[in-house]
Parts: sequence; C-alpha cells; structure tokens
Amino acid sequence: MRNLLRLFLAIAFLLQLAACSPEATTPETDCKLTMGWDPWPPYHYITAGGELAGFDVELLRAMSAEADCELDFERDSWANLLGRLRDGSIDLVSGATITAARQEFALFSAPIRREEFAMFVRTADLSKWDGDDLRDLMAQGLRHGITDAYVYGAQVEAVLDDPAFAGQVTDAHFGEVLTSLLLDAEIDAFVENDLPPQRSFVALASRPRSAGIP
Repeated sequence: MRNLLRLFLAIAFLLQLAACSPEATTPETDCKLTMGWDPWPPYHYITAGGELAGFDVELLRAMSAEADCELDFERDSWANLLGRLRDGSIDLVSGATITAARQEFALFSAPIRREEFAMFVRTADLSKWDGDDLRDLMAQGLRHGITDAYVYGAQVEAVLDDPAFAGQVTDAHFGEVLTSLLLDAEIDAFVENDLPPQRSFVALASRPRSAGIP
C-alpha cells in the first residue's frame, strides 16, 4: 500500500489507496497519484486560459509537492469517477460525502470545510414558487434537476425518489449542465453549492449542511 496517509489525513477528500510498491518509502521509488475531477467551481474547473484550477486542485498540488509525489488529473463525470475509484483506475477524488456504501471501497479524511447549499431558480420565477418545502414545491409542479450519483440527503432524496414526481426530475452527468437547463427553462430549480458562479441566480432556500453534495 502507498505510504501516503500523511498526505491526506487533514483534508476532506475521498481516498482509495492503491499499490505503489512495498518499497514506497525508499528514495529510488517514485510516488504517483491520479486525481479524478468533474467541473465543480470553485473547487475544480478549467480557466479561460485552458488551465485546471480550483480550491481543491491547488490544495492537492501543494500537499503532493510537500510529499514529493507526482499528481496527475483526469476529468470524468462524478458517477464514472466513483466507479473508477472503486476499480482502482484513479486514486482519489475531492469533496465527497461519506456514505456507508462508499466506505466499503474508499477511505475518507477529516473534513476541512463546512459548505452551504441552496436551491437555485430563475430570478423571474422567484415569486412563482410559494414556500421552501421541497415536497410542497414539487406538488406545485416544480421541475428539479439533479446530478448523477450526488448525495442530496435522506429528506431530499425521499422527495425526488417519490414516484408521484418521477416526471419532474431530470438527471445530468455534470452539475454545470443544470445551469444550462435552468437558463433554457427545461428545469425550474436545482440544488448546488452557494458560491459563485451560481450566485447569478436567486437562492430560493438556503440551508447550511455539515455533510453535503456530492
């Protein structure tokens, strides 16, 4: 197993330690990790200049440099990244919610941040939706967008999984797709991290979360 636990114990990243070699602590052995990422600003995104950047990206780069470990990045959808983490084709992803199912194949570090999530709707439609209870909003006809393999919490998922609302829930492979669907009026709302660039929309309801998406 890679002798790199010191690299990850203080950060909120989902880890799977794969074999590097039994001699990983010897000077002649190279250490190399692959981080999977999906578009999720401000944590990982492509800049206007075509460079990969973001809070989590920069933190992992700094920590891997401190550990003298080479770090590569591979982009994919969140659902695919979890599968690749499980089969060992990537070594880690960032910002993942702890679940019993994921703990069967992955290690989690201690969290480093508390995130706040909000439901986003088009500004022009803010007065259309009466209330901040998701079940009531869905009963009013609200069409909700979700990202594949995200963990939204038991209360939210109970509503979104209700057969009565099956025709009102739209899946997307990437969270950024939901923004386009909202702008195109193909959905009426989605839940996401309450940070730029999402603040171009009005938050209908905002709730602090100790363990959040994805």
